Amino acid sequence: NPQVLLDAITELKSSALEETTSVKSYAPNWKLYLQFCHDSGRSPDLTGKDKSKDEDTLLNYVAFEFKYHQNKFSTIRTKLYAIRWYTMDMGYEDPLKDKPGLTKVLKGYKKLRGSVKRKNGVTVRILRKLTTQLRGRGFKGLATSTGAIIGFFFLLRISEFAAQDAKHGLSTYSEDVT
Repeated sequence: NPQVLLDAITELKSSALEETTSVKSYAPNWKLYLQFCHDSGRSPDLTGKDKSKDEDTLLNYVAFEFKYHQNKFSTIRTKLYAIRWYTMDMGYEDPLKDKPGLTKVLKGYKKLRGSVKRKNGVTVRILRKLTTQLRGRGFKGLATSTGAIIGFFFLLRISEFAAQDAKHGLSTYSEDVT
């Protein structure tokens, strides 16, 4: 039965996306793009038949994200890759390829919102100074010192061991560490 095979192909394609780490960001970003197209009266289909129309849709979407959502360059790049993935999954060509206007706008976007404020890593000297200063500060000082040591030796990011909003008792906030 041909329909059974088509259903199997659909199931396999969707599981391919589910296995990627990008599924968490691609699906919601695709929905945001669809909402933008609906709200602006544009077709979300980037078929490649009218490249200038496709590019115009993408340019307006990027401008919308820049102006109203104030997103960083890395965020808009992820959103564009979501559009690319879903468009190519529908059998169309890469909608980001051969779009000189889009390329130029993205370069400007990166220049204005692409800078990453990298933080310096903690050195052994800094860790020793921190733990020395936390001695004698009770349970919270011991907990903070232990968290810093664990974070240092296990190369944890701040979000992996510090709560953004504590709901229960003692907790280390990201502001306490950064």
